Amino acid sequence: MRAGPPPMPLQVRVRAIRLLKPRRAAGHLTELFGHGFVALYFSDEEVVPRGLAALETRDEPGPARLTLWRIARAASAPSDRVIVDDLGEAWQRYAATDRTLVVIRPDGYILGRWIHGEWDAVEAALAPFRCQTGTHRIDVEAP
Repeated sequence: MRAGPPPMPLQVRVRAIRLLKPRRAAGHLTELFGHGFVALYFSDEEVVPRGLAALETRDEPGPARLTLWRIARAASAPSDRVIVDDLGEAWQRYAATDRTLVVIRPDGYILGRWIHGEWDAVEAALAPFRCQTGTHRIDVEAP
């Protein structure tokens, strides 16, 4: 029995998520990754909860920095921290509902996903990374 040519490899095209950043041209979500942790907060509300905003450390150097972006489905008041996903692609790919938070590690993998204000759990998930890089001081008493 003769076998035919090997089957063609399955080719799947995955489109990058197109996003609109205020005062900039359309870009892709992956442009945000690779420079520390990235928090994607999916919400059409213009105000980010205080507990979540308090976790942001975008001005700190190093890989433990956390930069917060709000992903909205429609344009709202101009802001540098809001990205408009007018086609809903990011919402769909991250299975986001309103007030979902997805934290992306510096290597582009997802650290975790939280829904509706579990900010203490987010802080606990980030704590080991922040301690390793020295962005938070740990006081240890001498014996």
